Amino acid sequence: MLGLLAGCGAPEVTTEEFIARADAICRETKDEVASLPPPRLPSEIEEHVKRAALIIDDGLDRLRQLEIPEADRPTVEGFFRALQDSVGYLPGFGRAAARNKTIKLQEATEKLEETSERAQDIATAFGFKVCGGVSDQDLGST
Repeated sequence: MLGLLAGCGAPEVTTEEFIARADAICRETKDEVASLPPPRLPSEIEEHVKRAALIIDDGLDRLRQLEIPEADRPTVEGFFRALQDSVGYLPGFGRAAARNKTIKLQEATEKLEETSERAQDIATAFGFKVCGGVSDQDLGST
């Protein structure tokens, strides 16, 4: 009898259930970023990007709290790392844009695009419909 009970418990979440839950969080996060008032002046860009980064970070924290199917863990954790890398480049992007530092903005944009593309590639291959990378268009700042 004890042997039968040892295998009992909540069944593991399926990949499809995980994707649906994660995409719901990503949709909420993207909607929240989109609802930020756009910067009207260059001096407002840095603060706008900081606020967007905080929202995205919060969304990533919520994603990390989801139960991940064990077989999908390496892929999902790779996606989380790539997304975190993208978020890490946002402060430099915001500073460069606010200060109109063309070369720094170009460098920050390239790093943001590179890491976001990596996150997007992982997300698409995994089957996410909403989750992906962070682009400057998502931020509404350019």
